[in-house]
Amino acid sequence: MVVTSIILLITFIHNLQILDGFSLGAPIVSCEDMLPQHGYKPLQTECPFSIKFFKTYYNDRSAIEVTLYSKNKKDRFTGFMAMVKDKNNKIYGTFEEIVDYSPLTCNFQEKSAATQQDNTPLNNISLIWVSPEKLVNKDIKVRLHVSFVKSMEECWVGLKTKIFKITREITKKSASYDFAKAFDSSSSPTDSIS
Repeated sequence: MVVTSIILLITFIHNLQILDGFSLGAPIVSCEDMLPQHGYKPLQTECPFSIKFFKTYYNDRSAIEVTLYSKNKKDRFTGFMAMVKDKNNKIYGTFEEIVDYSPLTCNFQEKSAATQQDNTPLNNISLIWVSPEKLVNKDIKVRLHVSFVKSMEECWVGLKTKIFKITREITKKSASYDFAKAFDSSSSPTDSIS
């Protein structure tokens, strides 16, 4: 009787979380496929949201500001998940802990992803990603992967930026770069990084 009650309570709490849309951020089970776990298939239409980086060259242990934003004023996102991965889906770097979002531990790597703290509709949010230190290789090719949630039924999963490098060499070039134009349009959320 007690075991049955506990199982029913756990099932009830789990179902409440699904109905609430994980308002406290993406669940850890989203780390593998970046799906929001709402029970709906991701949309394959053009995403109304995009990403902006404020540096184009990255050195090991660089803090990089990343802005997730709406391409127009009417669309807002209520959830997101972001992480940086290489072509083999190895996660790189960490997200700084800031009041506006929560870092998430994926693949036993602390703060390796970022997610929303609640489901407040947003036009934009800035994240701070820190590239890894002590690189084994001279250059690592990675992409930023982002999932956006507009509503329970509307999400775009695993959108990828074009490949960028993290290097041990210090480069002097720096500029604002808008990734809205730099999304790899030939890739779908299930494509691998080339």
